[in-house]
Amino acid sequence: MSLEKFMEQYPENFTGEVFIVPDPTPEQQAKNKALMAELEALTTPLVAWIRENHGPHTEVHVSWDYVSVKHDGVGIPFSYSEK
Repeated sequence: MSLEKFMEQYPENFTGEVFIVPDPTPEQQAKNKALMAELEALTTPLVAWIRENHGPHTEVHVSWDYVSVKHDGVGIPFSYSEK
């Protein structure tokens, strides 16, 4: 979707106002901590599988309807700092 179409469809997201995200409540912090613990428990076997069957250049991307395995063998990182 183009940015123009997105702006037209969701004008409330492009008001120009600064939105400050409030600090989470203690209840939300506890919920977030529990969700992260659950995510860790769910993904620990996946990480073990990657380490057993692939190398450090492997990524697994998981969405609600798709899982993909990506292997990178060669890459050159570039710094964002200007020289």
